[in-house]
Amino acid sequence: MTFERLGFDLSYTVAVGAIATGTALSSCVLASEKVLLLADQKAHVVVAAQCVSFFVQTGAQVIALLVFDSFLLFLASAAGGMLLWNWLCALYVRRHYTLYEHAVCVHEEHSLLQRDVLDLLPYKIGAVGLNATDAIIIALVLSSTLAGIVSNFTLIVNSLNGVLMQGFNGIAASIGLHNADSDMQRRSAVFYQLSSLGMWVFGAAAICLTLLLNPFVELWIGSSYLLSRTEVVALAGAFFVTGANQVPSLYRSSLGIFRRTRFVPVIATVVNLALSVGLALWIGLVGVFLGTILARGLTFSVVDPYLVSRTALSTRFRDYLGHYAHSLLGVVCLGIVLNLWWGFVYTPGVLTFIAWGGIIATTAFLGLALWLSFTSHFRQILSRIWER
Repeated sequence: MTFERLGFDLSYTVAVGAIATGTALSSCVLASEKVLLLADQKAHVVVAAQCVSFFVQTGAQVIALLVFDSFLLFLASAAGGMLLWNWLCALYVRRHYTLYEHAVCVHEEHSLLQRDVLDLLPYKIGAVGLNATDAIIIALVLSSTLAGIVSNFTLIVNSLNGVLMQGFNGIAASIGLHNADSDMQRRSAVFYQLSSLGMWVFGAAAICLTLLLNPFVELWIGSSYLLSRTEVVALAGAFFVTGANQVPSLYRSSLGIFRRTRFVPVIATVVNLALSVGLALWIGLVGVFLGTILARGLTFSVVDPYLVSRTALSTRFRDYLGHYAHSLLGVVCLGIVLNLWWGFVYTPGVLTFIAWGGIIATTAFLGLALWLSFTSHFRQILSRIWER
């Protein structure tokens, strides 16, 4: 297949970058009320506000495309959706927390809060750059048509990632309270239990994506829009690397480690650009995803657990690396086995996709749970879930 190359329009690219940066900055407006709700174990209110803002944002984006035919308005709607989300949380707080408006922050606390917010700004901007660069690289280095095909896959992957991330973000306040009340031994035990849970959920989901993405897209929009098996595996690998670091990232945030990590996303973005462009020119689309895996793996996946281990845990960083390697080995081995099995049993069709998709998902979760059960941390978290 021959793909058209995308012309480079500097002013349009600057506008897109400005809107992306504005979307990142909008997440800081009225954000303190959202943090208060999470700290007060009101994550369900935050999720409900997010759902309302998501539907409003989606409606605005549909109008932007169908009525105004403007992709810039489509992107700007994301900033509006973020502002609406924060405003709904702020509205709830101001109606249900009568003392909130009269709270006085002492000068020292205000200075620390202001410093933390300023430290988060480069983090937010860098994170947006890291998340947005893959599509730009694919369009500019490979082709705009291929970028459109990949967007169908990333839509599905990002939707699943958002749901799973939201589930883990709901325990952020509990992590903060636990860190404040527990000793280092107890914190270490809970950290590895939650990390094992994250490896299990995101690992099994990555295996399911590897097997089910192409069949789903084929049923959805046709076989002309499929990626190769290697490209899907690389995309699922990027999904796993991001999700597996969610628990260390939550611990880093709950411990207030902002200053030492404020430039990590910027560094990751630079590394991602260099690796993705170079690898894309060498091996194509797989190189773009591989660049993202390496950029995240060499920055976030190292810095977050390293700082958490040194700051709050009684274990060493290399213990976490062993824990990560054991989980990754299980995901890879189980994924290879199920890929071989899937090739023999699956035939295209809606009913067969539903039936075998359910079997694959069940097998992935149970099989990876069996592998992880060789560690005491995973057995402990399963027993705690079972007791509830």
